[in-house]
Amino acid sequence: MAKSFLMTDPTERNAEAPPVLSLHAISKSFRGREILRDVSLNIAENEFVVLLGASGSGKSTLLKIIAGLETPDRGELRIRGTDARHLQPNQRDCAFSFQSNACYDHWTVHQNLYHSADPDRMSALSDWIDAMELRPILNSKPPQLSGGELGRVSLLRSLASRKHFLLLDEPLAQLNPRFRSIAKEAITKVHRERNHTTFYVTHDLNEAMLLADRIVFLTNGKVANVAPPRAMFELLLASNEEYFSAGVPRSHLAIRNGQAVLPQQWKICSIHSLGSDAVFVDREASNDGDSEQLELQLLRCRWGAGYWELSLSNPNSGIHQTRKSSEQRNPESPPEDLPENLIVHVIDTPWLPKQLATRLQQLENGSRAGLIIRIRHERTLLD
Repeated sequence: MAKSFLMTDPTERNAEAPPVLSLHAISKSFRGREILRDVSLNIAENEFVVLLGASGSGKSTLLKIIAGLETPDRGELRIRGTDARHLQPNQRDCAFSFQSNACYDHWTVHQNLYHSADPDRMSALSDWIDAMELRPILNSKPPQLSGGELGRVSLLRSLASRKHFLLLDEPLAQLNPRFRSIAKEAITKVHRERNHTTFYVTHDLNEAMLLADRIVFLTNGKVANVAPPRAMFELLLASNEEYFSAGVPRSHLAIRNGQAVLPQQWKICSIHSLGSDAVFVDREASNDGDSEQLELQLLRCRWGAGYWELSLSNPNSGIHQTRKSSEQRNPESPPEDLPENLIVHVIDTPWLPKQLATRLQQLENGSRAGLIIRIRHERTLLD
């Protein structure tokens, strides 16, 4: 699975260090409507923080307050211990990419990308320009571009900046699935290699789970919960926030040792038809002798904007364990509870095996009758 998206918890790495950014009791209203209410957060150096919530929950407003584009009605904002409420946006060491696409209309795409770029990133920027297919429009100006082109330019402009804080407001919203995958990889790579502190706004829990060190869940302008990805998933699942868990109800999740197995914690070992040879085999996953493997019937395969979702059937007559039978389990460990229907997510990344990616595309549009999927639980992922 997408292990390169996994990050250690910076709150543990920097437990004794003062926060690089601190928000205390931030409130903001527009035309009598309270958008943010007493929001308080401490952010560690180099942390990747995802602001998650429904539309209107205050995510973008909070990001703009950090950037200095909005002024809070009440509360305190400190950057590296300094009161930042009266600092101008260009004094806050922030690079931002907002839904409104922060580009200079009177500059060409080339000027927007290269004017404030870090000299050490010129080679990487050139590679990203090619990957995002922006080279043909380098001499164009923002008003001449489509929404998707503007989104790509705005994101790359932020990623190439020498600023320390990356503020990204739904940067993938206007990108097609292929560019979303490339953009996720670029965001993660830049955050890690350049030791940025990153704030990322989304309403998509799948993005948050893949990218975040910590997730801040906002609802009605207040911080409802702050937790690492795994803990946040469990909190939202327990409160029946199925919208934020990609529409996957608890009844479609396996329970192992008292915890829900996340959809992306399953590894596909093989795909084969009944009575015929396998059409896909991941030999590394299949030969893992320490992992229990399960065989299930494929009911549905659909694209989910960054991941493939497989709905698998667990009829009593059609599933069996291929390793570690129930008799071999530790008697003190509770048995795994498999639901009648199980949901598995295959994250679509550049390193997804081409044979598997091709087969999943065929399965989305073609017949799935009689297909068997062999899977195993990838226990190290996001535990």
